[in-house]
Amino acid sequence: MQLVVYSKLNKDMKINIKKRILNKSRISELKTYIRKFLNSLLNKNYENSLLSYRIVVSKSDKMVSKGIIHKNKSSRLKKRLNIKLSSIKQN
Repeated sequence: MQLVVYSKLNKDMKINIKKRILNKSRISELKTYIRKFLNSLLNKNYENSLLSYRIVVSKSDKMVSKGIIHKNKSSRLKKRLNIKLSSIKQN
């Protein structure tokens, strides 16, 4: 990180770095919950899959409200996971 002359810009750069690290960890957390959901689908366990799906939807909505991911990405993710969940329910 290269510091600039103005102290306000230095402070902004430091804040942006901290926010970027937090956002990366939150996105990683969401991906972890998605993996857990997909693993429960592979095990053909509908109850665990439904619980995992609800967690993913909740986390995704929270990330949209905080501006970490776009609302269209969240909607697309929920739609795709819901299709997979409904396919296991039919079986």
